[in-house]
Amino acid sequence: MPHPPRIPHRSRARLLPLLAAASLAAGLLAVPAGGAGAPASAAASSGAAVPAIPTVDPAGQTYLVTLVTGDVVGVSMLPDGRQSAWVESSAATVQPRIYEQDGHVHVVPAAAEPFLRSDRVDERLFDVTYLVQEGYHDGVTAELPLLITPDDDGDAALLAAPAGTRAVRELASIDAVAVTAPKAEVGTVWAQLEAGTIGQVW
Repeated sequence: MPHPPRIPHRSRARLLPLLAAASLAAGLLAVPAGGAGAPASAAASSGAAVPAIPTVDPAGQTYLVTLVTGDVVGVSMLPDGRQSAWVESSAATVQPRIYEQDGHVHVVPAAAEPFLRSDRVDERLFDVTYLVQEGYHDGVTAELPLLITPDDDGDAALLAAPAGTRAVRELASIDAVAVTAPKAEVGTVWAQLEAGTIGQVW
């Protein structure tokens, strides 16, 4: 199936503030409490990360983060800046790719690799350092804010209310809709991306 139209670079640069606005509208952002769990394996070590728009200081805590694929990842952040990540829960049989870049730890399930290469999913959805710092970890919210673009046919009805999500705001200027997806059902969104009934997820 042909790839859906890609979001222009200028529009893509606007997605972070739009996501933040959608999250605020949905009442998702809050000061996080420490998560639970212990690391099974160290995956990355780095200096202290400096996010573009920091909302919390996560150093010295452990968190659980549900990815858009439905996989649950554990993240440990030490006061000295070292970070580690591990798979807490996953239906996948292949281990994810875990790496550190520019002070951020990324956990990329094998199922997500082709969608990252084809620019159909935002890499920040697998940047667990970013997700913790922005208050999207499981200790704060049971929902994940997303931007959805339509399938190849530009189905307006699907764009307005993809299965497993709640529409927060339509963004006609970039042909997208801001939604929240319950983490317990986020796998439904991922299945639609795999089936091609959703164009892109950001």
